[in-house]
Amino acid sequence: MPQLSESKYPQSQVIADINAGTSFVKVVPDNIGDLVYFDTSEPKAEPLADSVYTRRKIIAAVVTIAAIAGIWVWLYSHIGWAIFLTLVAAFIGYLFFGSQYFGGQDYFIGSEGYAKYHFKTNRENIIEKEGHRFDEGFILMHKEVVKYKNGSYDGTDYSFAFLSKPNEENTCTTLDEIDDSYNHKEGGGNTGYAEYDFWYHIEDQITSNYLYAAGKLLEAGKMVPIFMAVKEQEKTWKAGAVIHLGPGVIQYGDKTYTKDDLKRVYIDRGVVYFEDANYSTKMFGLKKTGEKMAIPLEMIGNRKAFIMLLAKLYGIN
Repeated sequence: MPQLSESKYPQSQVIADINAGTSFVKVVPDNIGDLVYFDTSEPKAEPLADSVYTRRKIIAAVVTIAAIAGIWVWLYSHIGWAIFLTLVAAFIGYLFFGSQYFGGQDYFIGSEGYAKYHFKTNRENIIEKEGHRFDEGFILMHKEVVKYKNGSYDGTDYSFAFLSKPNEENTCTTLDEIDDSYNHKEGGGNTGYAEYDFWYHIEDQITSNYLYAAGKLLEAGKMVPIFMAVKEQEKTWKAGAVIHLGPGVIQYGDKTYTKDDLKRVYIDRGVVYFEDANYSTKMFGLKKTGEKMAIPLEMIGNRKAFIMLLAKLYGIN
């Protein structure tokens, strides 16, 4: 089940507090560079004090007993329903008044990597650490499928996969991944679903780093490589720099296109299309001339950077 985010703090404020050592977050990764993003599934700084917890248990007991007594007075002649509602009342009493569980996940993204810390009992008791530096990997794959039912939005399935650098056989392995869903029609990085928002902002930081490196290549008069990847096995991908971008120039495989060679470059429903200058359709699309290439965005590594580079270098909207 997707973990809902409970962070209620502006990013700039909470990051400043963490950096100053004044935040309730005390255990912070030291290998991910400058902190740019934080979220948590548990906004409370610490568990309830014993005295407060004791009062809650007393309230839980009194309210639950009163509710159960009322159920039996009301439904004394309907034993089945009385037993069922008694169990429900007991569970609700425990859930909302008597539970003392304290734990969750803190999510960190830095300029050089990301981390997720699982804590239990108190925030300094870290029971599991996850994450990677960005220089451990190379490609981020991202796929989203927006679902509709009877014409109405019905949720979004998504996946992210952070891949290693390709070896000599152009094979990558999955370093980290997620395959889940969220229910937020507008999407973006503030859906309230902690895992999706976390990966969305990981992609933002990878994009920023990639665009910085791309700028250096362009300044040196070089093309920017865009990697495509296809999953072959559960943790294995075949990847290669199939596309190269330069100012007004696109190389795709062994072909090179300038703005004059292509009539249109556009993105529609998760697919980027390249139509050459001679491309046209007649008879309701049954007769075609020229070439039209289609590449699903889900096959393009660091796809957000790719889209932004297309817009900058080739002028697509």
